[in-house]
Amino acid sequence: MKISPRAAVWLRMALRDRDAADVMRSGRFYDVAAYHLHQAIEKMLKALLLNESLEPPRTHDLAKLHRILAHSLHAQDQQDEKISSVLRRVSIFHVMARYPMVDETTAPEDWITEEDVALAASAWEAVSEMAARIFGVSDIHEARRFVTAMKDGGDDEFRP
Repeated sequence: MKISPRAAVWLRMALRDRDAADVMRSGRFYDVAAYHLHQAIEKMLKALLLNESLEPPRTHDLAKLHRILAHSLHAQDQQDEKISSVLRRVSIFHVMARYPMVDETTAPEDWITEEDVALAASAWEAVSEMAARIFGVSDIHEARRFVTAMKDGGDDEFRP
């Protein structure tokens, strides 16, 4: 399968956000970890849309991005519905992890928990497994090696 140059850039950015989330999670900065996991998922979904020759909409709504991708791939099943349900819950982290809540008296670090981050991480795992299938690789780490080689080699496209 071909990975388009634009999709590869979005995929590399998704993987960096995932790495940042791991660092923040290990430091117990759960609000920042949740935000970066949201960003990683969003960028992964946009990479997949671009790889399907679809222009991703300007949205942070993970469930909407997933729905567009599933429709494009003609893949609506119970697993997709479960992923969409989790993505709807994780979508709130884009805003909620960055701004004070409750009349600006509660910071995100006061209410985003380790369990919230675990939920976002499970959403990442589901989306990255889907991405591996779509990209035709065994796992997302193999895709990381491919897009890194593509970047380093300057190829117009990369075929795993």
